[in-house]
Amino acid sequence: MITLNQQTENKLQKIAAQTSQTIQQLIESFILDYQAEQDSIKRADQSYAEHLNSGVSFSLEQIKQDNDLAN
Repeated sequence: MITLNQQTENKLQKIAAQTSQTIQQLIESFILDYQAEQDSIKRADQSYAEHLNSGVSFSLEQIKQDNDLAN
């Protein structure tokens, strides 16, 4: 069980009503979204570290050219 201050509980109740969910469903959704976001951040950090270690880089102009992007 989670104990919330009244202001937080009121906010959750309002959001739950607006989204036709129970507070429990809403909190579960928040947790799943948080976990997915953390996983994305972790993957991005790992990819960036791999990029830094690879020594490979591309100029902005090269990226634009390779992806048919206009100036």
